[in-house]
Amino acid sequence: MTPTKERTILIVGGGFAGVETAKKIAAKRLPNTRIILISNKHHFEYYPALYRVVTGKSPLEVCIPLTDIFRDRRVEVVVDDVLSVDPVEKKVVGKSGSSYHYEYLVLALGSETVYFNIPGLAENSFGFKSINEALVLKEHLHALFDKHARLSAQELAANFQIAVVGGGASGVELSAELLSYVQDLARRHEIGAEKVRVTLIEAAPRLVPLLPEKMSEQIKKQLELLGVTVMLNEAVTAENKTALLMKDLPTGHADGAMPTKTVIWTSGVKPNHLYATIPGIQMEKNGRVAVTETLEAKGLTNIFIVGDAANTQYSGMAQTALYDGGYIAQTIANTLLGKKVSAYTPKKVAYCIPVGRGWAIFKMGSIEFSGLIAYFIREFIDLSFFMSVLPLGTALDAWRGGTQICESCPTCLEAIDHSVKK
Repeated sequence: MTPTKERTILIVGGGFAGVETAKKIAAKRLPNTRIILISNKHHFEYYPALYRVVTGKSPLEVCIPLTDIFRDRRVEVVVDDVLSVDPVEKKVVGKSGSSYHYEYLVLALGSETVYFNIPGLAENSFGFKSINEALVLKEHLHALFDKHARLSAQELAANFQIAVVGGGASGVELSAELLSYVQDLARRHEIGAEKVRVTLIEAAPRLVPLLPEKMSEQIKKQLELLGVTVMLNEAVTAENKTALLMKDLPTGHADGAMPTKTVIWTSGVKPNHLYATIPGIQMEKNGRVAVTETLEAKGLTNIFIVGDAANTQYSGMAQTALYDGGYIAQTIANTLLGKKVSAYTPKKVAYCIPVGRGWAIFKMGSIEFSGLIAYFIREFIDLSFFMSVLPLGTALDAWRGGTQICESCPTCLEAIDHSVKK
């Protein structure tokens, strides 16, 4: 009797969609099936909590080893950078020189930063899409305070002005937490907290445009209550090492320039550039991949697009990436088992955006509210995700990481130690 050939399901991308796809397929225990997940990192990064790393909290909440997630699951994890996809030969080539053959390919490459060709942004601004970028930004903030004693009054103005560009959820969450953090840094370095400023800049008429106008206004008011300066209808035109240039800067800023040494770019993203290099793939005008009713790339066979790059209604949200992962796992399983495959139906998303400690805004369908309860719901959402991918004890450790201080600056550590002893 001839043994049945083993079928390989290859998943590229270790973000929400890739991890969920691998996890759900493994749970089905399909016979004669090999599941391989390729990621360019050894760990999964929980982006919704990334802003907490910048503001001095433990990276445990953001950085989860893939080996921990797949320890008791039938998934092989390979760390490699994918350079090309060959749909004819059904293979993926990695930077390591290895080739990975597949019967089914799931592409979950996520997105990358785009700067809209604004001069100086790519070279001078700080990104906010990875744990490495978050840690680099945190070290930069500490360096600003370490150097303050050697600066002139004019240099200090730029030193303690922090500009966050992009009024979406990421920019809002970061701005609120960041102001409190840099004020703490100022106090630890014996500088007046009033000297530091955080300005959130958005080109649109309101923050988080996906939300109803009333909720956008609530977020703006909460940010201003915390002390964040909010600038709307303000387009960035350029950046250099000492200033951010804008189109219609208010009176008080010479030559349309805001003096600053810290510009954090949270505004633009686009699907990973690799998608457009795949022979036969069809790209939509919005930069996303054209997909069929089963999330296959149009014109290609057994290549599925999940998460940020798929041209679906709610693409770009973590909730959608998780939903896509579950759908694709079921679709591939049904195909292998000869069962009917259901068409993809987009799932409406919920919005839960924290704006500082103890306050958040929540929207799911017609249900809308804000305040402490919404904040606790966000904490519960975070914990629920960790519990879905990790053992209970490890999940609790990761979740608690968002409240644990993690600093390396000697001045800060001394101030924290003194505060605890008091």
